[in-house]
Amino acid sequence: ERARVIVDILKMPRLEARLCIAEIKYMDEMEMQKELYDYVNQKLPLFENSIGYDRAMYSSLLYYKGRGLAEKGKIKETKEIIEKLKTYLGTTNYQHEKNLLQRIYDLSQRIGEYQDAFQYLDKYRILNDSLLDTKQKEKILSLDRRYQLKKKENEIERKKVENLSLKRNNGLLLSGILGLALVGLLSHLWFYRKRQKEADKINRIEQKMLSLQMNPHFIFNAISSIQNYLFDKGDSKKAIHHLSTFATLMRQMLEN
Repeated sequence: ERARVIVDILKMPRLEARLCIAEIKYMDEMEMQKELYDYVNQKLPLFENSIGYDRAMYSSLLYYKGRGLAEKGKIKETKEIIEKLKTYLGTTNYQHEKNLLQRIYDLSQRIGEYQDAFQYLDKYRILNDSLLDTKQKEKILSLDRRYQLKKKENEIERKKVENLSLKRNNGLLLSGILGLALVGLLSHLWFYRKRQKEADKINRIEQKMLSLQMNPHFIFNAISSIQNYLFDKGDSKKAIHHLSTFATLMRQMLEN
């Protein structure tokens, strides 16, 4: 009893309920009707005395109990089960609602309440169609969401490729510009050095030509001065001094 209280407080009858439903379905498939109804009558009080029991599973047990009563011809008791099942309509999810309508229809036609059976069968069909429409819409929306997600992923991937291509092209363009600039700089330096060498060569030639032009004139003047001291002024000492100086200068020039 204490264990049952703890289970009830923790709201843990769901596992036990699932085991019950599984056993009931197995008995139903194996056509073990007597064992099935005895088992349902045994398990129902456990759900009714539990706190927070699962309505969907409890209503399944009620349906099997009602089916057993209907087969025994207990119409009043079956109607009570039907009314109890009706109390759950509009208070649960679509799937449970659909199961409830189907079970109310089945129990009603079992006891000859064909008008109610047809009414709840019609409600079941309407709800089932709406569920199919909802599922179809959800499926379409899911496909659309996946398509949009794939489209975004493809767009992101395309932009990544475009960015990589743009970066690569910019890199190639920058490399080309730097290469051209380097070639231009090297060409400029080469032409500059070539022009410098040519200018230096021209300067040397000009200096040489100037030197060649000046040397004969200098030599002629020097000899004329010595000749003037010897013959015109008769100053042999100065003439000998100039001649010695001139000879020393000529020797140094030749050596250089």
